[in-house]
Amino acid sequence: MNVIEATEAVPDFVHRIKDDVLRDVDKGLHPTNRNESVTMRLETPVLYFHPSASFDQTQPVNVSVEFRGGLLNEFYPDANTSYEGIRFHQSKGAERAETTELSERTVGKLQWWNLSLGGPWPGPKTDHVQWTAPRQVQAVDVRAHNGESERYLF
Repeated sequence: MNVIEATEAVPDFVHRIKDDVLRDVDKGLHPTNRNESVTMRLETPVLYFHPSASFDQTQPVNVSVEFRGGLLNEFYPDANTSYEGIRFHQSKGAERAETTELSERTVGKLQWWNLSLGGPWPGPKTDHVQWTAPRQVQAVDVRAHNGESERYLF
């Protein structure tokens, strides 16, 4: 994402991949910060759950998604993130992105482990229509191991 417009911003509770990776990718709030390797934008994919009536709700669910050629930079509930094809180096004791140029070798991944399905778990409070409209789907709620919950994975 080169520029995030105010009307496109997601609520503050949404998680993001670490800032060092995004240094040049979506911090482009000023046109001079554009990352020219960004050529398209993946619109907010969400994953709903519709288990069968016989589904054992005590059984944890694991989900892994990836985006070849790009990064999945915003997500909720919290997830494990990884990004292949971005080089890192150590600087002052911390891992820093050497470059955030995206290519066909870039693979952004999100993984949610030990999800619970089907409880009465309300999502975070928000009035952002971009967030509340997707809740209007007949699906079961999902809860992450850290207690964060929603109607869908984002």
